[in-house]
Amino acid sequence: MTLTVEPGCYFIKHLINEALKEESDFRQFLNEEVLNSFRNFGGVRLEDVIEVTKSGCVNYTICPRTIDEVEAVLSGQNWPPMK
Repeated sequence: MTLTVEPGCYFIKHLINEALKEESDFRQFLNEEVLNSFRNFGGVRLEDVIEVTKSGCVNYTICPRTIDEVEAVLSGQNWPPMK
């Protein structure tokens, strides 16, 4: 079986505003200053194509994932790196 896994993190202004209200149950867990710095960021999502087999799984998606990998790509290094 092949499927797509799509985890994401989105910063939606309306939801941020609701979460930061005084009466919100979530407010105690949020750092307002840090959260506000992401208001115009939008979000990020990684989409992985995964094959599930009897013996495990294979991830066919090749993309930078670590901070070092992303920074290398942003600085113009080749992706994927040659081993």
